[in-house]
Amino acid sequence: MFSPPFRILTQTEQSDIVDKINLSGARIVFVCLGCPKQEKWMSENTSQIKAVLLGVGGAFETYAGTKKMAPEWLRELGLEWTFRLLQEPKRLFKRYLITNSFFLFLMVKTQINLRFSKKAE
Repeated sequence: MFSPPFRILTQTEQSDIVDKINLSGARIVFVCLGCPKQEKWMSENTSQIKAVLLGVGGAFETYAGTKKMAPEWLRELGLEWTFRLLQEPKRLFKRYLITNSFFLFLMVKTQINLRFSKKAE
């Protein structure tokens, strides 16, 4: 287990982390840095690490029991995000409002482009 400092790592620090992972013999590495930090880190290091990288974000904390899980009825309705937002509004508000809205915009745009390209054929 390693928790990086909350700052940009030096090249030496980055190399040391990769070396420690490779020397550990791990075949699966759970990356729990949060979005988008973990995705960027995995993208930058996947070619150097001799293991499968699995970005699990906050799910690891939930299953480890260090963070509360949403009530079952919220999970069944697909609304676990509302529980998380209520738990950490300051941290998650921007992500949910801006990032998710941008994702929805791109998804709709892609669907519209696909429909128009099929009609053109």
